[in-house]
Amino acid sequence: MPISDDLDALLAVMEAKEFDLQIIAQIKQLRTSRDKTSAWKIILTFDVPIHQLPEPPKEAYAEIIKAIQQSNDANIQMQLMNYLSRNPSLELVPHLMKLLKQSVNQREVVSVLETLYAYPNRVSYEKQKDYWLNLWQQDSLNYQKWGQKLLQEKLTAIKTCKEVTINDLNTAFQSPYLDEAGRVICLDAISKIKPTRNIRRLNPTQGISVEKELNYLEPLKLTYREWIELLPLFKVNAPEKLLVFYKTKLADSRAKEQGWGYAKLFQQPWINSYLANGQSDKSIINPIKKVLNEYLDDKEVPEREKDIAVIALAKIENAGKTLEEQLKLSFQIKVSDEARAAYQKELIAAISYTQISSALRDYSKLSPTLNYNFLQADFGVPVFDLSDVTTRTDIISRHLTMNTSKFFSHYLREFGVNFEDDKQKLDFNAVYEMLEYDLCLPFSGSNAPRNFYSYGLIKMLEAEFGFLIGFHPKLNCADNQPCESLSKRTFSWMRYLEQQRLIVPSNQPRSFLYAAFTSSIN
Repeated sequence: MPISDDLDALLAVMEAKEFDLQIIAQIKQLRTSRDKTSAWKIILTFDVPIHQLPEPPKEAYAEIIKAIQQSNDANIQMQLMNYLSRNPSLELVPHLMKLLKQSVNQREVVSVLETLYAYPNRVSYEKQKDYWLNLWQQDSLNYQKWGQKLLQEKLTAIKTCKEVTINDLNTAFQSPYLDEAGRVICLDAISKIKPTRNIRRLNPTQGISVEKELNYLEPLKLTYREWIELLPLFKVNAPEKLLVFYKTKLADSRAKEQGWGYAKLFQQPWINSYLANGQSDKSIINPIKKVLNEYLDDKEVPEREKDIAVIALAKIENAGKTLEEQLKLSFQIKVSDEARAAYQKELIAAISYTQISSALRDYSKLSPTLNYNFLQADFGVPVFDLSDVTTRTDIISRHLTMNTSKFFSHYLREFGVNFEDDKQKLDFNAVYEMLEYDLCLPFSGSNAPRNFYSYGLIKMLEAEFGFLIGFHPKLNCADNQPCESLSKRTFSWMRYLEQQRLIVPSNQPRSFLYAAFTSSIN
């Protein structure tokens, strides 16, 4: 029986990408081989990055474990173990226990088990090994349910102990088996973390909801710096509530400490969306503004810290204003070029498609240290140099006179992207093939899909069909909303074109990366 379809598809992609004739001949021979174990070993000697290999089929686990057991090459053993650790499955557990009993790659086996069950055990290696072997001996029939069992043991300890370590609490918070009742136990235990300074290392999945969970932090006794260090923890679904909370927590600090805290607070991305509509509560904002102004009057405050405070005040002053007005103020504030560039990038990163012309009108006045082509990075328009005034004038004119579809199609066409058929209509097959090529480009050395025109093609599809498939309208989300990667967007549109039967099915083998996305999303 020849090797499995999964392996054959992977080898077909490798054959198509390879230039060395000897290796191509070896791959061709391997594709007709009956030796699956050799196939996996050879694949891992072709210098293909482990993270780019597809998830192994279940029937391959025994073969990979056998290859580990029989290999005398430590590098091959390590490669195969790394491969398994990147594709953990509970189906692996019986095979891993065999390796553990036979003292083969025990440290790596323990690491995979800890990943599988989301249960890092911070004790000596020998104790870790014995722990898993004892668990297997006592409860091997229920290994599929070990994750829930181990978490419940952890939660019981967290609930009953007077003090909790940050490692134990993070382990529970990040467990895939944690339910709402378990999360409440973890939230209740935040006040028991010792030493208290370790609270800044708290890492709950999905963050702390300002709207529903802020009360769990109320009892904490922290310094002003420790409170500011907690800002990245929050899922800010109620910004005004968080502002009031921080006003209360900073109230007992000295004026200089409050000024420093508010300046840092106003660096948070959610502040921009809160201030954007101009409806912020002045009874909350005005006292903060007063503290920041007093902070700037302090001659002992370093210039770098003053820049942060000046920009915080500029954000307050800009609340509810147009982009042109906000940019105009950014030209006038007295800060370093680096600080001005960072603020201007923040402003431009938040613009919508309709504001492109406004951003380009004053582009020449932006800080000389600002290196940010928002048109290409955020909107996928393949224009790579905005420094030329003629180019900017042309873009502004077309943006104001063309609809979205015509605007993107013009610049894609100008860049040389062949996305239309003979009748100048969108060629879905061509679009699909280009998206798939860029999605699979990491195989040949890149770490992410290329974005010369991929996102521009996606914007064309969005304009064509009139919806976003649930994605954010921009690749760069600067409004505190969750964003999906270009890879996921690309795959989702490819799948949509397939489901709507807008492309001609291909008989060519699927790329392994496409298969990996299928398994991760479905």
